Amino acid sequence: MRLERFTEGDLDGAHGLTQALRWPHRREDWAAMLALGRGFVVRDDRGFAGTALWFPCGADHATLGMVIVADDRQGRGIGKALMAAVLEEIADRAILLNATTAGAPLYRALGFAEDGEVAQYQGAFTRIPVAVAGLREAKPTDWAAMIALDAASFGAERAAMGAVLAAGRAVVIAREGGIAGFAICRPFGRGVVIGPIVAQSEADAAAMVGHLGTPGAFVRIDVVGPAPELVDQLIAAGLSCVDRVTPMRRGTWKATGAARRYSLISQALG
Repeated sequence: MRLERFTEGDLDGAHGLTQALRWPHRREDWAAMLALGRGFVVRDDRGFAGTALWFPCGADHATLGMVIVADDRQGRGIGKALMAAVLEEIADRAILLNATTAGAPLYRALGFAEDGEVAQYQGAFTRIPVAVAGLREAKPTDWAAMIALDAASFGAERAAMGAVLAAGRAVVIAREGGIAGFAICRPFGRGVVIGPIVAQSEADAAAMVGHLGTPGAFVRIDVVGPAPELVDQLIAAGLSCVDRVTPMRRGTWKATGAARRYSLISQALG
């Protein structure tokens, strides 16, 4: 088993891992994540066997994701080796990850604690007939306020926000006092992903999804729960829950402000 730095030359192998798992990630989705983070791969005598990436969030926090081991290499300590390498590099930063059922026991053993729920909704979008005051398309002059609102609701600054804004289409809710919420839609996997969604209410979140969703388009939203009113709107709009993961944290995270996160950028980026 060889543990090596993840480089651009590993993108085909990483894409092959997600294809084997029938995950939706395109090669360009992998490339976008590698541009934002760093990590490791494992090779063995049979070839490409596993990956792990981590993503800095300011000086004191990080997210961790894409910890994948090929199905036919399970039980050989590859996941433990990848986690040991990334945790050594992350050092004393607080860490957030989203754990599958299979991965959760390893993360618990490494000191991570469960914190909330995330449900993956996807499907062919129809419409959400919710209107709220102040909803409009975002402008470049809104970006600084959106990034600040994201940092407050997430509990850390995310370098990923600039790239996500540049790659997608965004809406904001502008009210007295400034930007009260925002949502970003960008290409991913089979269609588009809407996230993050940061809002002061589920009605605001649903209205932004309704504005960004194109009827007939394949839409994915990783909902940070609980959010029963938003979920009802998503189901009525043709989306269904296809998977659940468990957010797990190690170290201190503190969200502030009146707005909260209603969806992830991605499971790897938080």
